[in-house]
Amino acid sequence: MVIKSDLSWENADGKIAVVRTDDGLTIKKVQIDHHRQQIILQPFNIDYPVLVLDSDGITELS
Repeated sequence: MVIKSDLSWENADGKIAVVRTDDGLTIKKVQIDHHRQQIILQPFNIDYPVLVLDSDGITELS
């Protein structure tokens, strides 16, 4: 497995990301919503929530 560390989300749309959370690491598919200025992190495991990053921080969606 190869993981590239990158602090920029500019080229991440449609890609897979390993994201560090308070609970550890999680694998998500990245979707960029330019209209709402949000980054949506879709889980591959449906038992985990969708994470939405915006200027206010991280929101979990069930």
